[in-house]
Amino acid sequence: MPIGDLNVPVIGKNVVIGALVQSHIFFATFIIGAVFIADTAARKRARGQLPV
Repeated sequence: MPIGDLNVPVIGKNVVIGALVQSHIFFATFIIGAVFIADTAARKRARGQLPV
């Protein structure tokens, strides 16, 4: 169900789409990085390599 016409030029629409895609990629990268860091820290703590 379309919300409505954005009424932006083709170049502007491409820039908006690119900015949205890039921001989503940055956010996904942040989440994935946080998961990897948390997993690594949990594994090191389980092995006793990190102080409690």
